[in-house]
Amino acid sequence: MKKCLLALMLLSLMLFVSCDSDDDKDEVRPYDVLLINSGGDFGTISTITDDEITNDVQSVGRWANDALSFENRIYVVNSGTSDIRVYNKESLDPIGAIQLDEGINPMCAAIVNGKIYVTSLFGTGVEVYSISDFSYISTITYPAEVSNGADAIIAKDDYVYVNLNNYYFDANWNSTYDNETIIKIDSSNDTIIGDVEVGVNVGELLFDNEGNLHVLCGGDYADIDGNILKVDVENLTVLDTLSFNFQISCLAKDSYGNIYTAKTDYDLIANSAISEIYKYIASDMSFINNEQNPIMTTTSGVMDLLFYNKRLYVPKFDENKISIFDEEDNLIKEVDTGNGPSKLLGF
Repeated sequence: MKKCLLALMLLSLMLFVSCDSDDDKDEVRPYDVLLINSGGDFGTISTITDDEITNDVQSVGRWANDALSFENRIYVVNSGTSDIRVYNKESLDPIGAIQLDEGINPMCAAIVNGKIYVTSLFGTGVEVYSISDFSYISTITYPAEVSNGADAIIAKDDYVYVNLNNYYFDANWNSTYDNETIIKIDSSNDTIIGDVEVGVNVGELLFDNEGNLHVLCGGDYADIDGNILKVDVENLTVLDTLSFNFQISCLAKDSYGNIYTAKTDYDLIANSAISEIYKYIASDMSFINNEQNPIMTTTSGVMDLLFYNKRLYVPKFDENKISIFDEEDNLIKEVDTGNGPSKLLGF
């Protein structure tokens, strides 16, 4: 999710990364999909099984910005309580928490080689902790020119990729956004080994089936529209760009390797969000669905997308609902959620 859209200040602490995609699974699951609701003072977990939802089955911290699943655990990154709360993946019982420094506004996390890497807006760098005993390991310091920290992060193989924010506000809260940078971290020694310049306001990172990194650049919510860059992570070069005429957020990959994204503009006259779901082919960066034939249109903000087990899940943050589509992008049903549905994980 994701820096904030100024007209939606309610969402300013709730930016998310990494819309997850998973292969189909045959084992018996206690639930299909886990949903984090982040709209209240403290977040809650809902579970979805066979397209039916059970709300508020567990509480999480305040202002959950991110959640990820790894092995038998769920990790929830909370900016309001400045921690990462850990739960058993099946029972959802609490296991413990990684306490972060107060006030750093942790954003997102990724796990590789037994370590969890955490980005923040106001910390000094990417913080690294052990997932076995939750102990602090080190901080990979942001470059000196970075003044607004980092948020989007993703791990693949032995490497971690992090976007460095590049925006600022003047005394009257007028914003200026410039191109941002993706850094590549070698998790074997936690050092930065390279970087690549990308676009404005990076909100999501996703690997396609060919191993290229798709970087969603949301735009500046004024003059600069969004685009998605395809990056060769071996050579740290931009291979291709898919451009939009508006702001965008969220990435998710379907069974065929096609990628979903969301229009997330705002109508100042109507005082409401304008969101639509699109899809494009990852290999040639061409649209399957765009503004001429969107999969879905809504006046609610969309904070995340998940394609899992032949279903596309679209949470509607402002309406407290989630839309569920089949593999061919036909609407199956819409169900009520907890307060502020925002982050999705497949079991």
